[in-house]
Amino acid sequence: MRIGRPRDRAEALGIAALGIAGIAALLQSIGLLAWPAQIMLFRLAGPPVMLVTALLNWHVASRATLPAVRRHWRLMAATAALVTASYISMLAFTVYWGTPRYPTHLPAVTALDVSAIVMAVIAVLAIPAAVPWSASRLRVGLDMATVLLASTVFLWHFCIGPDLQDHTTITQVLAMLALGAGALTAVFAAARVFLAGVAGIDRRAILTLAGAGLAEVATEALRWRVSDPNPRVHPALVCAALFRVCMVAYPVAQLRAQASEADHQRPERPRRPFSILPYTAIAATYALLIASLAKNMVGRTWVVLGGTIVLTGLVVARQIVALRDNAHLVIRLDDSLNRLGRMIAREQTLASASTTLLTQRSQQEIWRFAASTAMELMSDQPGVLAAVIVPASGASGSWRVASATGHRAESLPRSAFEPPRAFGLLIPRLRIGEVIEDFDFPQICGEDAGSGDADGRPPWPGYPASTTTLLPLMAGDQFFGVLIAVSAAALPGEVRESLNTLRIQVALALASAALAQEMTRRATLDPLTGLGNRTLLWDRLSQALASGPAPNGRRTALLLLDLDGFKEINDTFGHATGDEVLRLVSERLGRCCDSPMTTVVRLGGDEFVVLVERTAGVGPVSSLAERIIAAITLPMPVCGRMVSIGVSVGVALSGPDVHLPDDLLRHADTAMYVAKRRPGSGYTVQGSEILDMTESVVSPAVIPSRNGGTADAARERSGR
Repeated sequence: MRIGRPRDRAEALGIAALGIAGIAALLQSIGLLAWPAQIMLFRLAGPPVMLVTALLNWHVASRATLPAVRRHWRLMAATAALVTASYISMLAFTVYWGTPRYPTHLPAVTALDVSAIVMAVIAVLAIPAAVPWSASRLRVGLDMATVLLASTVFLWHFCIGPDLQDHTTITQVLAMLALGAGALTAVFAAARVFLAGVAGIDRRAILTLAGAGLAEVATEALRWRVSDPNPRVHPALVCAALFRVCMVAYPVAQLRAQASEADHQRPERPRRPFSILPYTAIAATYALLIASLAKNMVGRTWVVLGGTIVLTGLVVARQIVALRDNAHLVIRLDDSLNRLGRMIAREQTLASASTTLLTQRSQQEIWRFAASTAMELMSDQPGVLAAVIVPASGASGSWRVASATGHRAESLPRSAFEPPRAFGLLIPRLRIGEVIEDFDFPQICGEDAGSGDADGRPPWPGYPASTTTLLPLMAGDQFFGVLIAVSAAALPGEVRESLNTLRIQVALALASAALAQEMTRRATLDPLTGLGNRTLLWDRLSQALASGPAPNGRRTALLLLDLDGFKEINDTFGHATGDEVLRLVSERLGRCCDSPMTTVVRLGGDEFVVLVERTAGVGPVSSLAERIIAAITLPMPVCGRMVSIGVSVGVALSGPDVHLPDDLLRHADTAMYVAKRRPGSGYTVQGSEILDMTESVVSPAVIPSRNGGTADAARERSGR
């Protein structure tokens, strides 16, 4: 069961008032009630309905964000308040005099009605149109005056003049003309706003406002048309009831539009910046003049009148043609200015992107920035998508989406994918820097990309083959990936040029980031062995110690290795053999220390360091030292001969009193020299709690030897 949108209190109150007004209009149109009951229903239903209308208009004004829209709704609230006061005056007259007379010739009612119609015209003119009516307010005023005068003439000729009674005063005549002509002017203004486009007001609500104006015009036209003093159905009362229905429906329609979750915007279409309605009003007035004078005119008068009409028609036709030509020029100029504005915005975006990319050193950040900037360049296009796809590491022929943003970006595959053959054939062209247009976007991510809906609809709807552009990200011979630009409509040439400029900027930024990464890598690696160097050791060791003690008492360990007998190999067999020995030692260290928490570096000469992060204590570090000694002391083939070499290892662990890299390295160096004084290869572990260790004074309690004894015991055995 579908649950509808919940209504707020204001909307519910408006719907209730709309229901009351509709029921009253229905009862007055079918003639079930006697004339006194009709008058009483008309005057009883009016005040509450119009009071609710005034409150709703004020409530809508409080929700408006644009100042012009807020002003319009406040003026409409004032209009409804004036109409409410008019209905209250009529109700008081009926109750006081006890007569169901209609219309009511009260000066207060007439003044309130005229004030309300003037306020309504001002409110309609305050509606913010999306397209200006004309180049100046003077032209708008002249158009309004023309339509107002023509409306007054027609009302007088057809509605008011034929039905004037002898007791009708000039004030009443002027009031009826003002009400009818003002209502028609409000209808005209509402129609122009509806056709031009509305900013901040629902266009369907504007139709209800125009309906209220037409109902008021019909009320004034039919007010004197009924000769029966007690009719069963009075057309003017029916039209007045419909006026109330339209007035309360106006804010209700706006409230429903504001509360609607889906924002369905109609595409804007070019609109002429002038109106031919004033000329139509002039032509209609001429036709009325001919019809009025036709019975009493002679031939010569017809010639004069006909010539006047023809001359006026020629002048009007000439003016309309000039206005049309000017309108075309204005539209073209407006389009040119819009294109220029968009071009300047794109240039500013590219300039900002160039500055930002200079500071980016992460490939992922550059990919994300490239996708977002491409979206910004295509922001004025419908249904756009920007994505960067790159070759997947470790999988030959596979690709992955590095970054994507825009329409249906969430449906792109997040893991590595195998593109179909159609895209595979384009890869050689992309790798030489060719920009490919008019490609079918779903073919990039495979036939199953986006896997259509359960009802069988095809995946990736709305992307014609002619709207996808593939821009390779290349700098020199380096190929980094592909920038994809997709749009539901064909991309203009200037947008594609901007995307191509962005492609070059992104490719240069990626090349710069890759160069910086390579320089960083070379700065932290030993060129002979490929291991890390002192810079890498210092960086990793500083980070490990700065993070503080690890959970479960885990500590940082440092193993300092010094090769025994390396100088003799260098002196005997030459530096080439010595370099090969260092490379073989590095390979064996790499195989022994393959944990992600272990870093192997060469300090220089024949000294190596193994950094172990978050070790459980002395036991695991001792086992690692034994494996290293066993691996390095094995004979190694070098330059056609077998060479053996020894190694002495000093081990130090971090603790509460050792939190600087220099301290830990000094302790490891001290322990290494203790191990080196013993014959053969071996290791010595020094705890962080011993801070005053020297070559001559060694605490036998805390420096165990490889064989489980102390360093002093080992030295004593060596002396014997």
